[in-house]
Amino acid sequence: MYRVAGVSRREELLCADVVTWLSEYRVYVVNSEIRSVDWYAGDREVAIDLNVVRAAIATLHAAGESYAGYAIDFGVLATGKTALVEMNDGFALGAYSIDSKNYTDLIWARWAELLTQSIVDN
Repeated sequence: MYRVAGVSRREELLCADVVTWLSEYRVYVVNSEIRSVDWYAGDREVAIDLNVVRAAIATLHAAGESYAGYAIDFGVLATGKTALVEMNDGFALGAYSIDSKNYTDLIWARWAELLTQSIVDN
């Protein structure tokens, strides 16, 4: 058991197993449409399964959890399976090799979405 500074002993802590990534890619998404798939780590020759990526994007969209613009990172595990690394909000993303038009579309779409959301008083 590890201690985590500042976290109550009663707080549930979820830990993932340590995995080995063979490759990692960033997928840029605008309105649930893939705009770019950019390699950023590992073996460039080990490609992610785009069917897995498309299914994840469709699931987010169907659940109402998708943003107008975001990046979703996937990688290939040592087992050969494609797995989710992380998802990042599109309001402030770095650009790997995505072209400027698609990158601008992504940032613009997310900022426009944020600016139309109402502020909830607490």
